[in-house]
Amino acid sequence: MAGMTCDICQGKVVASAKKENWFVCEYCGTEYPLEWMKAKFQKTQTVRLERIAQLKNQPLWLGGLEWCCLAVEADRALYITKNIVEERAYHKPFEYITWEDCTLRQYLNGEFLRRFSLQEQATIMATTLPNDNSTLYNQINGGNTTRDKIFLLSLAEARKYFSSNGDRVAKYKSNSSWWWLRSPGGRQVHAADVGTDGSVHDLGHTVIADDNGVRPALWLKLESVIAI
Repeated sequence: MAGMTCDICQGKVVASAKKENWFVCEYCGTEYPLEWMKAKFQKTQTVRLERIAQLKNQPLWLGGLEWCCLAVEADRALYITKNIVEERAYHKPFEYITWEDCTLRQYLNGEFLRRFSLQEQATIMATTLPNDNSTLYNQINGGNTTRDKIFLLSLAEARKYFSSNGDRVAKYKSNSSWWWLRSPGGRQVHAADVGTDGSVHDLGHTVIADDNGVRPALWLKLESVIAI
């Protein structure tokens, strides 16, 4: 029941050293019984759960971009930009490549990440990402597991976190457009993507296609999102 604040002065309330099952404000000295602490804790938890339930229906502005919540887990929330932020190749030059070594990953976790303030960057969690082989096209190599702050969704995640093709549709400059996924496509020089109608394309496009869109994703510390 840590983190409770005084009703009088908003000071920190701690266990009393003089009375068992009593609590006292460190600042003004107001005393509270155990029943008050339990009720205060329950109210705080109720508000927290209501705030979590609202996340998927509320946009979040971060780094000057609008983000949508895809999922909430124990201590974190998954967000993706509402729309495509730019068009960019998955990788250049034209060569065999995986997410681990592609130029788009380097860009997202470098130049793109620096668009966020230091305070915002502190809320973004470094996440371990599986990069599975393609199961449809000759087991195309997905590469090693990576650890990223900014990333693209995988094929599996694009299917898991959206309920329909319509939910996956994203726009670039007012027009529905393709957007990259991090998973390999039908060849080692392809990356999977999402079409203009929101359908998932396992075959994908060649990695040098610079007219495919970028829709970054990230995991945020849940408590920081609730506090916004």
